[in-house]
Amino acid sequence: MKGIFVTGNGTGIGKTVVSAILVKALNADYWKPLQAGSLDCTDRATVANLTSPTNSVIHQETYVLGTFASPHEGSQKEQVEIDFSRLTLLPKANRPLIVEGVGGIMSPISAEHLNLDFIKKISFPTLIVSRTYLGSINHTLMTIEILKQNQIPILGLIFNGDRNSYSEDFITKYSTVANLGFIPTRRSIDASWIQEQAFSVQEAVDRAFTQFWSSCA
Repeated sequence: MKGIFVTGNGTGIGKTVVSAILVKALNADYWKPLQAGSLDCTDRATVANLTSPTNSVIHQETYVLGTFASPHEGSQKEQVEIDFSRLTLLPKANRPLIVEGVGGIMSPISAEHLNLDFIKKISFPTLIVSRTYLGSINHTLMTIEILKQNQIPILGLIFNGDRNSYSEDFITKYSTVANLGFIPTRRSIDASWIQEQAFSVQEAVDRAFTQFWSSCA
């Protein structure tokens, strides 16, 4: 199965919006195996709404926690045992699968595992969402460095938030990771805007996706 794991330089930095854009850009399916908090409006429901109408399959989560905290904390508070082998069991998909992580690359997803362990298990390349803020260069480069040290392929970067060409240029030049596009900040996001953004990054994302999976053949 071919796919992408979507991570970021922190929490609440736009992974879900970028995941919806990738679903449209690659005509892909979506899966967030672990949802923590926001049960009234899950990320799965958000992606389904933002990509409608679509033939893509928006897969059910494996675990849903109501506690707004890291999953290792929420699962203990709710007395839910997260089975890593079950968590990493990919759903059946006939098209590319966009997998959205919870939190950043070193965020714990159980009492014993990190997102990093999850990516190693499923063997998908990562796409890093980098939101621009003071300190984002440091956080993004640390994310890249950890992935490189663990020999995890990086598909590229998508920047979002308030545009800062100084940050974008430094991160891409220093890390040598491809810049696949920029998603601007927008107060109101709907399906038509997601489609517009998908069109803007489609060529770069499709090229990187195709090149990676062709090299694995």
